[in-house]
Amino acid sequence: IDFWESRARNLECIFDQLRSQKVRKMAEILERTESSYFNSFKILFQDVVNALKEAREINMYLKPLKSTIESLEESEFDQLEPRLAPVLHTLCLVWAHSTHYRMPSRIIVVLQEICNLLIRIATEFLGPEEIF
Repeated sequence: IDFWESRARNLECIFDQLRSQKVRKMAEILERTESSYFNSFKILFQDVVNALKEAREINMYLKPLKSTIESLEESEFDQLEPRLAPVLHTLCLVWAHSTHYRMPSRIIVVLQEICNLLIRIATEFLGPEEIF
């Protein structure tokens, strides 16, 4: 979740730089002189725009998940069960509505993080000597 927030912020900065007056003037010169670099610049600009749209959308859908996961992190082991359902429900909503996050590889990462969190909470509850 933090990754997508950071990615959106970083892409916003790059996008702002690409829209600056100096860069626009440079692009205009490249276009007017029919430079071979103009096509590459256009592709780069479009890639940044597409990546920014993706990061914004994913960030928007993952924000509600952040608070439910924080609720899980603050829970005691015996309080996990009622707090796990909202996390999984929110993750299902992300899967259903986010066009950019609806990929098994992306959902798997979040599920792995949730599993690791549950293991950590269970380990703290039981203690290492009780597990082994």
